[in-house]
Amino acid sequence: MIRVAIVAGSSVLRAALGTVLGGEPDMQIDDAGDTLEHGGDEPPSHAMASHEEIDVLVWAPLQSALRDVMRRYDDADRDGQLTRMPTVVLLEQMDSDVRRDAYAGGASAVLPLDVRAPELVAAIRAAASGLVVMQPAVSAELATLTRAGQRRAELPVVLTPREQEVLTLLARGLANKAMALQLGITEHTVKTHVAAVYDKLGATNRAEAVVAAARQGLIMI
Repeated sequence: MIRVAIVAGSSVLRAALGTVLGGEPDMQIDDAGDTLEHGGDEPPSHAMASHEEIDVLVWAPLQSALRDVMRRYDDADRDGQLTRMPTVVLLEQMDSDVRRDAYAGGASAVLPLDVRAPELVAAIRAAASGLVVMQPAVSAELATLTRAGQRRAELPVVLTPREQEVLTLLARGLANKAMALQLGITEHTVKTHVAAVYDKLGATNRAEAVVAAARQGLIMI
């Protein structure tokens, strides 16, 4: 018997899913999710970590909150603070970035909210067996992104002399205005060089840029 907990952003949706799944002979709906009307406060498996009797969690989060929740999922897991359970995520909108975040956060399956009952049941059974379910198009998309990331990581970063100067000043903690004064260029030009440095290093902020540059041997810290 597969014990399933359902967590959703509304009691109506939770009841509907319970009706669909409750009719399966090998599934039992656990009431552990009934008290957790999830709108995006934290990963539901984190909140329900003490419910060891649950085999699979079916989670239909509010779309706007999913990305923040999955970041918390990832952060908690890196710190060893999150007890995961097999999770089937149902999305109202199958946005590729959000879907990728969900899989990166440990989802066993990511399906559209209007998925047909047989497909949902099959995904739950697979998740209970420790499998990850992906549609062929999703699998191909993630494989392409992974290969692109690997190729980028293997390539050495080549900066122009000016970008190297900007990177060195970034590592010293200078603001854009101070860098502009020291280099004798406009602040707008500094921003352009900073953006180019971020792009080449695959960084989104100064801290990431400095760490990535140190790993590449471009600066000493």
